[in-house]
Amino acid sequence: MCSVKPHKNWPSIRYLWNGTLLYLIGGCSGDVKPRFVAFVWNQDKEVQKMEQVRVLIVDDELFVGELLKEYLSIKGYEALAVSNGEDAMSVSVQFQPHIVILDIRMPGMSGMEVLKNIKAKSKATGVIMLSAYGDTETVDEAFQLGANHYLQKPMNLNHLVETLILLHPRQDESMA
Repeated sequence: MCSVKPHKNWPSIRYLWNGTLLYLIGGCSGDVKPRFVAFVWNQDKEVQKMEQVRVLIVDDELFVGELLKEYLSIKGYEALAVSNGEDAMSVSVQFQPHIVILDIRMPGMSGMEVLKNIKAKSKATGVIMLSAYGDTETVDEAFQLGANHYLQKPMNLNHLVETLILLHPRQDESMA
C-alpha cells in the first residue's frame, strides 16, 4: 500500500453526493493504476477519510467474476476477481479483503475449502457463498463453517450490494 498524495497529473475532483461534498484526490506514485480516495467535507470543515471496502470475488466462471468486479467497482468497492481457490488464498494475503464472495462448486480447491482457510485466518472476514444449485445440505454446511450469507445464481446485483452493506457498513453509507 502507498500513501495517497495528490499528483500533478491527477487533479482532485469535487462533487456533491447525497448532499455531501466529496473530494476525490488521486494518485499514488509508483502505482500502475492510480487510486482515488474520497474525503468528506463535513459541517465542522474537517476532512474525514472514507474507507473503501475490499471485496474478493472467487468464481470459476470468468464472466461472473469480472461482471461482479466491474459492478462493485462502480458502486465504490475495491474489488478483485480470481477464478480459483488457490489464487484466492494467495491474493488474500496481500489484498486482505473485508468480504469474500465465494462460489461453492469450483474445480481444484472447492469453495468450502477456501471458506475453511479464510475463517481460520480471519473470523472477521465476511463470506457470501454463491451457487447455481439450491442444495440445502451444502448451504447448511457452509453456514456451519462460518459463511455469513448465501445467494443463489443468478442473483439480483442490488440485493448483493445490500448484503455487502449488512456485512460491512461503509462510513459513507452511515452518513447518507
